[in-house]
Amino acid sequence: MPRKVEAYADPITGMVYKTAKEAAAAENKLDRKKLAELKRRIKAAKFWVPKVGEYIYTTTRMSIDHGEDDVVGGLSTVSKVYTGMSGGDPKCVFVEISQHDRGGNWTQFLFKDQKGLMKRFGSSFSHPDPDHGPSGYDPHEWH
Repeated sequence: MPRKVEAYADPITGMVYKTAKEAAAAENKLDRKKLAELKRRIKAAKFWVPKVGEYIYTTTRMSIDHGEDDVVGGLSTVSKVYTGMSGGDPKCVFVEISQHDRGGNWTQFLFKDQKGLMKRFGSSFSHPDPDHGPSGYDPHEWH
């Protein structure tokens, strides 16, 4: 059974906020040192694995039939790093981020896209961008 949300916690610092707006403002406060380190790593063009609390860039992801999952890419704070199987690589690195729940495959995609994402998003943070259609809407029904 669903539970009512009573507080919002920052997964990195553990700070608790009463509203989602307060939590988002705290997690999206630009840390210029972290941004400078990310830019240095991108410029070096050598593979690295991000650590929890560091910045990376993530992509924009839009869905046609379930827009409630849509996110705008940008700077994101890493909240979890783990390995798993992808494309035959059992040690593929995946990341989760604080800004929304659509992290991704670091090894095969996100790492390779960092330079382009940096040019596109600069110091803008990623964020959810849900597209809630009308109640009962079924994109597979053609009228």
